[in-house]
Amino acid sequence: MKNLLILTMIIAITTIPIYSTDVNGRFLVITNNGINYTVRLQLNTNTGIDDLGGATIVFNFNKDNLSFPSSPQSGVDYTYHNFSGGTYSVGTVTRPLTDQIWLNIELNTDNGGTVVSAAPSWTDVVTINFTTLIPSGNANLIWQTSDGNWFIFDGDNATLWDNGTFTNENTTPLPVELTSFTSNVISDRVQLNWQTKTEVNNYGFEIERASLSASPLPVWEKIGFVNGNGNSNSPKDYLFVDKNFIGGSKFNYRLKQID
Repeated sequence: MKNLLILTMIIAITTIPIYSTDVNGRFLVITNNGINYTVRLQLNTNTGIDDLGGATIVFNFNKDNLSFPSSPQSGVDYTYHNFSGGTYSVGTVTRPLTDQIWLNIELNTDNGGTVVSAAPSWTDVVTINFTTLIPSGNANLIWQTSDGNWFIFDGDNATLWDNGTFTNENTTPLPVELTSFTSNVISDRVQLNWQTKTEVNNYGFEIERASLSASPLPVWEKIGFVNGNGNSNSPKDYLFVDKNFIGGSKFNYRLKQID
């Protein structure tokens, strides 16, 4: 009879979590007055613990409605807020195509970059300054995440981040940039004063009034009209006097701009 030796081996398996970093982007409009169009590009991630490595971020714009120089200058045409200098090379913005802009970022020290905020917070990357060519046109800022030149590396400069949600921007310039709107009671009249900083195709303002005693919601009614100044790059002052009080003793006022 043979003896049979049976050996049992127990293997302990340790699970190592593996996760990917998703990066998201958006355009934040800073100035939009029909003359200057300024946007800030922002990023966030699903983790909030990962630093950004080298990157080339590509987006298109409407070259017929917006102007951007072929050789943009830092501090004039764009300004970096993060990912430029320090452990990074100086960030640049280039325009390789007539309707396309690249953000060029290079991290020189692996795993020594700037951490990108977790959603819903945002990290500023760069501010881009356009000149508006056609005030009534659309900006058409479109991220080119599928472009062959697009890449965003993790701080190790080897692991690509996954593209999450990149929100495009297609605003048109505001017809009027209002700086103030005030009222004063003078005897039995209410004097309304307002000022605009810039105007684009501004036909004028309808003045509307609603009684605070109205229930359940105020009913707005047109009580007058003041002509606008069309196109203007300088402050313009406006005045309207309301002397026909009907339906109450306390009122709200508002302006409806018409282009």
